[in-house]
Amino acid sequence: MVFLSTVQALVGRPLSRNVFAFGTRQLDKALVVEEIAMNIFLVFPLSMILAAMTIRIAAKSIPFIRSDIYTTMLITIVGDIFLEILLPSLQCLPMDQPMQNDMSYIAWLSQTWGFQCPPNLGREALLTTDAVGTLLTIRLIFMCVGVYLGEAFVPIALTGGIASGKTTVAQLLQDPKRLYAQKSSRRKKQKSTTGSSGNTLGSMSGSGTASGLSSFVEGDDEGSFDVIDVDRIAHEVLLPPSVLKGDDPAPDVELPYTTPPEYSLYEQIVQVFENHDILDEYGMIDRRKLGAVIFQDHSLRLQLNRLTHPRILFLLLRKIARGVFVGSKDIICADIPLLFESGQLRRLFALTICVAAPKELQFERLRKRNPDISLQECWHRINSQMPMEEKLKRADIVIWNTGDMDALSEDVEKLRRDVIGRIFGVGMSLLQMLLLVGGSLSLAVSSKLFT
Repeated sequence: MVFLSTVQALVGRPLSRNVFAFGTRQLDKALVVEEIAMNIFLVFPLSMILAAMTIRIAAKSIPFIRSDIYTTMLITIVGDIFLEILLPSLQCLPMDQPMQNDMSYIAWLSQTWGFQCPPNLGREALLTTDAVGTLLTIRLIFMCVGVYLGEAFVPIALTGGIASGKTTVAQLLQDPKRLYAQKSSRRKKQKSTTGSSGNTLGSMSGSGTASGLSSFVEGDDEGSFDVIDVDRIAHEVLLPPSVLKGDDPAPDVELPYTTPPEYSLYEQIVQVFENHDILDEYGMIDRRKLGAVIFQDHSLRLQLNRLTHPRILFLLLRKIARGVFVGSKDIICADIPLLFESGQLRRLFALTICVAAPKELQFERLRKRNPDISLQECWHRINSQMPMEEKLKRADIVIWNTGDMDALSEDVEKLRRDVIGRIFGVGMSLLQMLLLVGGSLSLAVSSKLFT
């Protein structure tokens, strides 16, 4: 193919091999079993890993190049490598002589992938077109399944400081039409428009993907987000199993519950905090009381984290897997308040987005949202999290929420376009490229177009 052939020519060691070389050797059971075994243990996992790495590298983007163009360039190069391996891979497999040592195995493997075919192969040692077409189709199927799984599992994460507006951004990503309708209604009532707030998307300058929220509402449904609320998972695991079953629903949690009753941690947490008042009048765990206790006692916070974090992580992974492989949304986004504080959890995600706001604005919003907590506790909650400056360094995309709802809506729509460009590019995906070119080649070989 073009990319590898160019590289080989530049380094001065071009590989000479006959891509289409057919003979009289028929397909037998040993060849099929050997090919299937190699596809299961080598082709499938290698394809999945390479596809996942490709999308994750593309999602990071680079300066001065539009994110969607960069992703398309990267997909084209990697797809070229896949096809370079696929096209000539079956012209001389396997070795006729039995393997004697490790070196003969390496020689067999290099022949299997078409990189080192002996120059003196006769027609009796080469496979027929029917045999090549069959084996090529088998390899293409395993390769495409691996690429599909690797490309599909690219969840992204949304995080931010306390009272920074992260929840609003999550709602805008998941249901922009509803919030746009609310914004339009508010505009009609006010009969005036506010000026620009100066909101900026720190990592999106130069992406060339700006477009207004109205373009989405007018019928462009590309880029749908399924937002998984990790804070809601953390809330639901605190509920008693009877509540999660629906027998006695909690008044402050939106139905239906998404956590199965068997994953409730209610009894374990009540036992750990038996000497503290953490229950409300209905006998349920009061998160504000619980938060006040653990913010004052570091050891109790560690005990609570040891109980809840593994359970929350398991439920999060289950929801991500279900959304990736069963759901209908384009992007799976996990809303995780303490993503960077959770250690290596951020490595699970292909892209991290941080919603930021100055400390003074966080304090003002927190006081407005929770007027019952003291000034000291407000500052304590803000300062207990990782500093915003450190979060901004670790995030791939930063969205500043310092203005009004109109400005934030426009910035979130720019964010949506940028994320779609980073992950999907401007056209053909890696899987589509393999299906189109590899499928056409398999059909052409099977139809004896090269004989």
